[in-house]
Amino acid sequence: MSTNVMVGTLYSNEGDFTRCKESVKSQTYPCHHEFFSGMDESTGYKTLYKYFKDSKFDYLLKLDADMVLKHNNVVQYLVDKISSSNAHAITHHVEDYFQLMPINGIHFYSQKTEWNFDGFKPFMLKNIDTQTNFAKMKKGMRRTVYFRYPDVLAWHCFWASPKQSFRYGYHRFLKPNHRDSCCNTFDNYIANRDDSRRLACMGMWAASNHTDENAGNYGSEFDKMFNQYCKKQVPERKLAKRIRALNDSSSKLVNW
Repeated sequence: MSTNVMVGTLYSNEGDFTRCKESVKSQTYPCHHEFFSGMDESTGYKTLYKYFKDSKFDYLLKLDADMVLKHNNVVQYLVDKISSSNAHAITHHVEDYFQLMPINGIHFYSQKTEWNFDGFKPFMLKNIDTQTNFAKMKKGMRRTVYFRYPDVLAWHCFWASPKQSFRYGYHRFLKPNHRDSCCNTFDNYIANRDDSRRLACMGMWAASNHTDENAGNYGSEFDKMFNQYCKKQVPERKLAKRIRALNDSSSKLVNW
């Protein structure tokens, strides 16, 4: 069956990936799923968006490989929302495992959307919309954000692999405006003592100690760092102190 919706997923061995694919296949609204792997995050974003812009599809659902659509009419819901608005893009929240709360995560774009990729690096402060941590769209593009609504559209990182959990904490510690997400993850680890959140906390601890620019991307440097920290226990008081030292306007950034 023909469709006007493309689902685009960047894949890096996430533990949720199989469920992600199955959730797309279950959608009542027909959609075409494309996968992109073997690229760093910056190249992956550019490749995905360019592929969509050169395609015949009217809409793009950017669905990360660590997200699983919660029910089978998510795509229909998004098409209805964007069709009845003047927005170029819609963002909707997902339920995050580590924080046990909604975070922005579902991004749905029309073919009219244009992105600004000049010097684009996803985790650099100057290339991030500091209100929402989105890759910037060009000036004049309109985005509607649905946040903290009664129903979330997807689960985020509920089936994370060990390395994925570690990288979650590593990135959250380094991203701007993520002090609260680090605190929430740490608090949920203390409350539940689960291994996924322990690894996320060790990722934060590693980020507070490392300055290697390549360590946050999957590869030999990341593997070395993961192996160094993954078996350790969370230094709770020290980590809590370092998280509290982060401020809401910026955190310790590296140039990926």
